[in-house]
Amino acid sequence: MLDKGGDIYAAALEEHIRSTVVATLQNNPGFAGPLNEGKLRVVGALYDRSTAEVTVY
Repeated sequence: MLDKGGDIYAAALEEHIRSTVVATLQNNPGFAGPLNEGKLRVVGALYDRSTAEVTVY
């Protein structure tokens, strides 16, 4: 994100969201079957209260 002109806060927040999603998947083996079968997709999202915009990662 920084290479695209973003700020360090936004880059850190995006990385935190992505790593939280990965950690959730790694720590919950019940997700493995549905994920591998294409029946489940897990995404991270950020809701900006000031603009009511949702960014999905």
